[in-house]
Amino acid sequence: MIIYSIYLVPPFTLNRQDDWHVPMAAPTTITCIHAAEGATVTKAGEFLDNKAKNWSSWSQSMALLFKLFGVQEYVMGKVTCPDPKDDPESAENWAYNDTFTQLLITSNISPTEKVHTNGCPTSNYMWLSLQSRHESKSHLILTTHLCTLMNTTAAEEDNIPEHIAKLKQCWDQLSLFSDTNYCVSKFLFKQIIAFSLPESWDQFTDQFVAGQLDFVDTDPRKHINTQQFIGILMQEYKRRKSRKLGVSKLPKQALLSLGCNTNRLLLANRISGNPNNQNHASSL
Repeated sequence: MIIYSIYLVPPFTLNRQDDWHVPMAAPTTITCIHAAEGATVTKAGEFLDNKAKNWSSWSQSMALLFKLFGVQEYVMGKVTCPDPKDDPESAENWAYNDTFTQLLITSNISPTEKVHTNGCPTSNYMWLSLQSRHESKSHLILTTHLCTLMNTTAAEEDNIPEHIAKLKQCWDQLSLFSDTNYCVSKFLFKQIIAFSLPESWDQFTDQFVAGQLDFVDTDPRKHINTQQFIGILMQEYKRRKSRKLGVSKLPKQALLSLGCNTNRLLLANRISGNPNNQNHASSL
């Protein structure tokens, strides 16, 4: 009878090349979210409604709500439920967290939308169900948004805030699809806004977007983000509008002091049909 002896080598005698053992990652412990701390803030401000077609704004508001409670990864399906046999406490906490996330979703949708969430076992299934209904993946829609973004321009008398809001809406829609083929970077979007404005804005916007391709510009104005750039444009629009309105209301003496032609003023008064102005003109 032959007896084979097996000798177990202690781990510290093995060198790195002979060490076949790969240490297992420690199981992730899931803690319960502190829902009570923000329980008063469970509304996104609007309900998801197919008639309102407000998926874009609603989903962004919900993203902030998910971030507030730290449940974004539950919605995205990135947190799996632990095995109750291995870690019953973590499994119980996971169930609580996901149930709370489901309540956040269902309490922010209209009654007609709940037919698409009923029966969904997790918050991730709920989100995917609503997303597939409201967020179209059609490349035709993406192309339409992209064309609108590239071809929309403003005239001198247009409302600039409304024009920028239209561009921003198209850009947001493209960003929501997360399609790299239709991605418009923040830098490029700033350029699009600047070039879409009337020619009279060129000198003002150049200080924020103009530059050389082979030169790294250290001017902080060139490195402001999109929101800051839009805010600056809004302020400039208000300044131009108020200044234009203020000049139109100046008295004739003030206009004359600014170098306005007297004959043109008198001609304008005659055309307006003001008899007092006509008499004054004849007396001159």
